[in-house]
Amino acid sequence: MKYTYRALAALLAACFFLTCLAACGGNTPPEVTTDEQTTDAPITDAPDDGTVNIGGLKFTLEGGATYENGAISGVRTADSNVAFCEDIGETPVCINVKTKINGSTSGGISFGYHNEDRRYFLGFDKKASTLKLTCYHNDDLYTVRRVFFPFDNGTELNIRIAIKNRLVKIFVNDLSPDAQPLMEFSAAFSVDKGLKLDCGKGALQFIDISVSDYVYEGGSTGTYTNPIAVGGDPYILPYDGKYYLYATNAIHEGYKVFVSEDLKNWTDMGLCLKDEDVYGTPKDGKDFWAPEVYHIDGRFYLFYTVQGNVGVAVADSPLGPFKDYSNGFLFDSGLETIDANLLIDDDGQMYLYYVVPHEDGTHVHGAKFDLKTCTLGEDNDLISANENWEKLFGLVAEGPCVIKHNGTYYLTYSSNGWTSHDYSVGCAVSSSPLGDFGIYEENPILVKSPATEAYGTGHHGMFYTFGGELMIVYHRHNSVDVHSPRTTCIDRCAFIPQENGPDKLIVYGPTNTPQKLPE
Repeated sequence: MKYTYRALAALLAACFFLTCLAACGGNTPPEVTTDEQTTDAPITDAPDDGTVNIGGLKFTLEGGATYENGAISGVRTADSNVAFCEDIGETPVCINVKTKINGSTSGGISFGYHNEDRRYFLGFDKKASTLKLTCYHNDDLYTVRRVFFPFDNGTELNIRIAIKNRLVKIFVNDLSPDAQPLMEFSAAFSVDKGLKLDCGKGALQFIDISVSDYVYEGGSTGTYTNPIAVGGDPYILPYDGKYYLYATNAIHEGYKVFVSEDLKNWTDMGLCLKDEDVYGTPKDGKDFWAPEVYHIDGRFYLFYTVQGNVGVAVADSPLGPFKDYSNGFLFDSGLETIDANLLIDDDGQMYLYYVVPHEDGTHVHGAKFDLKTCTLGEDNDLISANENWEKLFGLVAEGPCVIKHNGTYYLTYSSNGWTSHDYSVGCAVSSSPLGDFGIYEENPILVKSPATEAYGTGHHGMFYTFGGELMIVYHRHNSVDVHSPRTTCIDRCAFIPQENGPDKLIVYGPTNTPQKLPE
């Protein structure tokens, strides 16, 4: 069925907004705050011509959609239950939608711009506890974002889509002027905008819609925008009020280190490790890769990969100079073992995670580790590429990063070759640092986004800011057509509680619009 998408752009924003919003939402969303002025036009009954006025907006009801008891609802037996608004007014503007979810549903919000050749649909899936944003472009469709978002029957969500020029900000429940958007993206909008509400088989109700003034006029001093630096395989060490960024950025010489006090302004401090100061020098294309630095007992230990093996260097400052500590490589099997990541457990026991080649691709392995002797315990094969999303470009599981939260170990890793647009981050969980890791159904947790022009998003590290926020640092391709030099990005993460099972780790990214700096 064809619809007039004059105002679709705004709806598109709304849909995006909902998707991201759901992606970023939690099990117990913050209280609704609406300090700004909104339109208070009365809700009227639907006239005989199939239209209804809500919040000053005129919606046309199609299919089995009805307006009853102050809400737009659907009929279970109808083929379609939609309400379409042809005009939401001029931008900049905030579109506010309150929806009530009554069971599993295929309904949601769709929006588009310019014409019907491109539209977006934000769908709600209670059974899978996800919100899914899909883009339809000509005859193609792809998933823009799928976000873990648990909700129960009767859940009400307050969604705001804030549109200004090409920038769309999506908020859920917290609608205050200083709220952190759950999602931001850039989109091209036509002059006229529209919105379509899909009630599915009646499981979604839209109980309030309004427009209000745009209130998000904050300047750029308190934000950062990706990418923040040039480099692949990045790692950030917070130490003594500053952030130290290490990456694959001087492959024939060693590693450069960058320093920042706010995660926005970075200073190049030069080489912290030079090839002549450690064991092994680049040869046969096996250059310096994937550095990670840890502050342990007053010293700084840099785990590096060169010549397809892992070594350890030490320094008295995070700026270096790092000198050889391991007196050789950690692995003598002759296999190309790379991408070391260290976990120090609550009892002080260290575990090293690394990548080993197998006949069916690369696997993530792990073992107990003794820093004093640079020796490893029994080797454990932990993760390999088995899921469909992991096998789009080679059989790759690499770039491990393990963090512990509420007694659960979260092993995050990258799959598909790093040159692929589909290089993405997945997650597996276990009750033991070397135990059986169960794969997320919601994987990947960080994936390419054509909407934000982010491709090849992977090989990451995680860190807590000095204000306690969990962040992910990762690289993406230089552009849609060129993968190198890779660029470094950061985005927020969160643990979302579940009624059963461990908390879900989600990533609020990738982003390419101004993001609020951490406290």
